[in-house]
Parts: sequence; C-alpha cells; structure tokens
Amino acid sequence: MNGGGPFGFGPGVIQSANVFLQALNGVLVFFLLAGWTRCRLTAFFASMLFVVHPLQAESVAWAMGRKEVLSTALALGTFLLWRQSRRDDERARSFYLWSLLTFTLAVFAKPTVIVLPLLFGLVLLRNPKKFERQQLVAIGPYLLIAIVAYAMNPGSYTYRTLPS
Repeated sequence: MNGGGPFGFGPGVIQSANVFLQALNGVLVFFLLAGWTRCRLTAFFASMLFVVHPLQAESVAWAMGRKEVLSTALALGTFLLWRQSRRDDERARSFYLWSLLTFTLAVFAKPTVIVLPLLFGLVLLRNPKKFERQQLVAIGPYLLIAIVAYAMNPGSYTYRTLPS
C-alpha cells in the first residue's frame, strides 16, 4: 500500500483537502455575509474570523473532521443557491434544484444539517412585508428531505447518557 492511508492517499493529501474545504467555506461565508450586510469589508473580516477561529481548527486538522468541513461547505452552498433561487429571473428554478441537491448531499455528509430549512423560514420571516405563502411552500421539499434523513438515521439524533 505504498505507505499511504486508505486508497493510497497519505495524511498530507487528506489534510490538504480539509484545508481546501475550509478555504472554500471562508469564500462562501464571505458571499453569504456580503449579500446580507452589503459591506464587503465587514463580510471579509467576518469570513476570515470564521476561517481561523479555534473551533474550526480541529475539524481542519483531523482527518475525521472532514464531515464537518464538507457539510459546512455544502450547507453554505445550499444557502447561497436558495437565496439566488428567490430572485425572479429565468435561472431561479435551476438555482432551486441545485440547492435541493446540495442540501441532500449536506445531510448525507452530516445529518445535523437538517435544521437548515428552519433557518430558511427565519430568513423569510426577517422581512414580513415581502413574505409570501409560495416562498413557505418552496421550503417543503427541504423539510421532506430532512424528515427522510431523520427517519433513515434515528440513532444520530437521540440523547444518550454515559453509563454509570
């Protein structure tokens, strides 16, 4: 097995992939915050803080942390695609379908991402003047995917106590 890890990849390759995913997460956080704040400087510094924060370091440094950085990248991508799909143009449906795909992949990467549709609802409620019933109905497929993921993996969501 030429000294590498699984599939011949050494630890450097695996860690480099985690670093790449974390850098991608920083870029995605930047675009997400730039759209919300309309201030690129604030978005830049907040995204840099996200990238170098000590809570993120363990996920990037350990090979087992891949699910965190991967699910974060997919969840942030889902959020950006969903936000783009809310715009009225000819590509909105395409963005919506891509966001459903990335949400499904994010849930498979780490099941705790099932809370994302609730965040969509909070974003919709942020501006009640523009709130439409059709936007709430569009969250339905995300909820369906979340319910199916929960049903497929119920052991991940139960509270367990340590044996005494």
